[in-house]
Amino acid sequence: MTEEARPAEDILGRAVRLRLGGVDYVLRVLSIAGNERWREHERRATEGAVAELEAAGKSTAEILAAFARQPDTQLDLLYAYDTDCGTREGVLPPVAELREQIDEFELDTAIREVVKAANPKAIAIIETARKMAALSALANASLASSSSPSKSGAKHQMKSAQN
Repeated sequence: MTEEARPAEDILGRAVRLRLGGVDYVLRVLSIAGNERWREHERRATEGAVAELEAAGKSTAEILAAFARQPDTQLDLLYAYDTDCGTREGVLPPVAELREQIDEFELDTAIREVVKAANPKAIAIIETARKMAALSALANASLASSSSPSKSGAKHQMKSAQN
């Protein structure tokens, strides 16, 4: 899945636009220090989720239970971004209200937008790496097709050699 860059209007306006439960919200882009706080919060949340999955082992019930808790983790991350990890008042409604209004797809989409805003260089690097991998694959395919003689060419070479 390719992540699209954030719209230039949002970048210049320092805005993260989210549509949740049919309502548009505009979160303010965090400062460098705010992004550092949020990424640390995200790192701890991710480590916790990974630890849960590792602890679940091969137990299907435990794995499913760990995934069932993911919306709680995502909501925590969304509200942490909205409030700059509790240093300011946010624009989102109370979490219980939002839980009633949105589905998990909307939450996933919102988290991706927040991650892009908090990690602008990482998104650019990932996109560049994807483009380079595609170019490399194209070049390798081109080299492979040009270095192997076609069957008709090989037959023509054999006939010429026999004459």
